[in-house]
Amino acid sequence: MHKTLTLLALPVLLTLTACPNMTGAHKSVAEQEAKDWAAELKLEVDAVTCREKDTDGDGYVSCTIKTKDGKLLERECAGARSTSNLVRNSGCRDPKLNLGSRTE
Repeated sequence: MHKTLTLLALPVLLTLTACPNMTGAHKSVAEQEAKDWAAELKLEVDAVTCREKDTDGDGYVSCTIKTKDGKLLERECAGARSTSNLVRNSGCRDPKLNLGSRTE
């Protein structure tokens, strides 16, 4: 019985740990990365919030960092490592320019 439960639980656990977009792991990891990034730059942070999903699969999620002086900084910060991104990203960067797709 114990062996059967282990065999049934293993695929579920692998799916959840391999899919940060499903578990919300990107959000918590990215928020910590944003706080660490701000501290390294000696920015006094009032609040940090990041999105839950890495929508383009590049390992970064969009974050908003509110400084104590009221400025809002939009950054992309490293989320949890996923199976498609085996190299662990870290820190934050300026958001990528999104020109969208054009159809004529």
